[in-house]
Amino acid sequence: MPERPTLVLWAWDRSEDLRFLKPGEAEVAGLMETWRLRNGEVEVWSRKLPLRVPAGVPLKAVLRIESDGSPLPDPESLDDRLWRFENRPANGLQIDFDARQSQLGWYARFLVMARRRVPDLSITAIGSWCAGGEPVSGIAREVREIVPMLFRMGPAREAWLDRFHRRGMPAECSGAVGISTDEPLPWIPPAKRIYVFHPKRWTEEAFRKLCEWWR
Repeated sequence: MPERPTLVLWAWDRSEDLRFLKPGEAEVAGLMETWRLRNGEVEVWSRKLPLRVPAGVPLKAVLRIESDGSPLPDPESLDDRLWRFENRPANGLQIDFDARQSQLGWYARFLVMARRRVPDLSITAIGSWCAGGEPVSGIAREVREIVPMLFRMGPAREAWLDRFHRRGMPAECSGAVGISTDEPLPWIPPAKRIYVFHPKRWTEEAFRKLCEWWR
């Protein structure tokens, strides 16, 4: 039986009470802000719904970036907005941005700037980014962790999963993976950290059912 990886529960835009977790069972990555980029400007949404995490359970802040494809702001103009994540009591920062191919150069520059504020930087990645070569190699040097998301992949999901199962992930994407409880994988990914999305509020029952995956 493979060694159980570290589980990290994504806590998204809803009220979440994770006080059923015991230290050592799992970690938490909670959505704290969403930036909506439109025509060179940024609209900031901050979390208002409660996220309850027990003492002793590590909490990572998540920043979601959304773009409508219009011109992006200068990355340096966003520097001051990252101060919120610089000294907060959380284990680093994860950035979730489904960047288009044409936006990857901008994203790499943004990550260089973000790393100055928060050295412990993690990002999510569209699964196809981890097919080898660009685009992931262009941003891997800027972050400590890349989390390929193996869900919500569209009609090609089965083909991509088969490819990753047979060939594995490139080194940059092999340390962590993102899954969803409503799109179970047919195999256990050989990653050290597995992030888990749940489409509803987390409950102890849902968490215990997730843990059954490794038994």
